[in-house]
Amino acid sequence: MRIEREVVARARSPFPGEPIRTLDALHLASAVVARAAVADLAFLSLDEKVRASGRALGLRVMPA
Repeated sequence: MRIEREVVARARSPFPGEPIRTLDALHLASAVVARAAVADLAFLSLDEKVRASGRALGLRVMPA
């Protein structure tokens, strides 16, 4: 699976709620990048720390 450079660059940047695990950073970064193309993007996670980071980044976190 190829990961776009923009996603990798964002994943390397700080996130709310640091420290964050590598795969969680890629998950959040992918959502941030995809949000530019998908207006009604929903971010799905059951990990409360990741969910909090998603909300802090302005993502619509599911389940609500």
